[in-house]
Amino acid sequence: MPSSSRKQKGLSKAGNGPAGIALIVEDNVFSQRVAASLLKQLNYTTHIARNGREAVEFVRHNHYCFILMDCHMPEMDGLEATAAIRQMEKTTGSHVPIFGFSADFEDASCLAVGMDAFVGKPIEMEVLKRVLSQFVEQANDARTCPVLQNC
Repeated sequence: MPSSSRKQKGLSKAGNGPAGIALIVEDNVFSQRVAASLLKQLNYTTHIARNGREAVEFVRHNHYCFILMDCHMPEMDGLEATAAIRQMEKTTGSHVPIFGFSADFEDASCLAVGMDAFVGKPIEMEVLKRVLSQFVEQANDARTCPVLQNC
């Protein structure tokens, strides 16, 4: 895993381990911390990528319950990264939910490139919960959402 990743641990609702692993793709350190804190409250372990190029590499080598993708980043923005991830999925047959978040992007732009939903910035806990319940709980029920063991 690239050296830029950081991990945050959370416990599942039952208290016996993390709920799953989420990838936060964000170049702003403050926004990374806010997103990681919200997801920790929801019992997710997080990996953090600083740009879209790192995100594509993380996805190439890891499995995630979902990705929280900023739309504006250096090197490769969230729209380009989403398109690249969706292209990779065509060869694997997998699908990871990607949720766009940005203060100045339209949700239609995000959905057009293959993101599953748009949560906006600043991230509101209730919106995040609603999106996760719609997309990620189904993956958990199907046991496709990866969970860290022995954290």
